[in-house]
Amino acid sequence: MSEGNKNVVRRLFEEVWNKGNFQVTDELFTPNYAHHDSSTPDLGRGPESEKKRATLYRTAFPDLRLTVEDIIAEGETVRGSMVLPGYPQG
Repeated sequence: MSEGNKNVVRRLFEEVWNKGNFQVTDELFTPNYAHHDSSTPDLGRGPESEKKRATLYRTAFPDLRLTVEDIIAEGETVRGSMVLPGYPQG
């Protein structure tokens, strides 16, 4: 299961965040998904919240590109380190 979960996270970053393919969130997130990061605004729950979050960042940083440097999974927990270079617009 750990490898499958790592692939889900990689797909999220590549498809949704890097390419803007937001419909992928409907496959990756359950309707009751809750984002737990106090550094980002509360945008609700479920796939729509991740679409809003990705749109927010991709609009503010149009050249944003997430690069996964390391990803570790155990059971249902996945942790990764990534680089997010980008220049703000506006």
